Amino acid sequence: MKHIRIVTDSTADIPLALRQELHIEMVPLKIHFGDEDYLDTVTLQSEEFYPKLQASTHFPRTSQPSPAEFLSLYEKLLEEPDTEIISIHLASTLSGTYQSALLASNMLEDSAGKVHVVDSCSASYGIGALVVAAAKAASEGQSADQILHLVQTLRENFYIYFLVDTLEFCKKAEESVKHPRSLVPCLILSRFFPWIGMAK
Repeated sequence: MKHIRIVTDSTADIPLALRQELHIEMVPLKIHFGDEDYLDTVTLQSEEFYPKLQASTHFPRTSQPSPAEFLSLYEKLLEEPDTEIISIHLASTLSGTYQSALLASNMLEDSAGKVHVVDSCSASYGIGALVVAAAKAASEGQSADQILHLVQTLRENFYIYFLVDTLEFCKKAEESVKHPRSLVPCLILSRFFPWIGMAK
């Protein structure tokens, strides 16, 4: 029987204890505050991020993991016989993380077809919900095809709703990025009930 391993990135916001319980592997994004660099949820936790966001004169930037980082993890997991990987990541419209994971999967010449990279079409625990469902299905012995079908079904029927207390940080983001597309988050956040759809 195939052994299915689940991989995600730090934007899935899955608590460490739950990742450990379900054997979920996580590749962190990088967070940059001016000249200070951190690994999301590794060297900078959520409870540290928000006070820093309020106090810092620099608006944070993020950068995706490199294909090499994904490749290293994939190769390590595939050392175990009869293993396949399902790698679920931040929406490709929001980050290059999915593309990095896809590039890494294509670099595995001796393991073609053993890594399935999935665009969550979502963010935060919208990703996390898919990842946790996939990990639970894997622990129950479901096949990669069954898990991928489950993830696709959930993705097409999930929506995330969220509220914001202030548009202050959106304004800072707008000021920090001199590009018309930087206005989009502000337009979204200005609504009373913003949402992110998970279906493409």
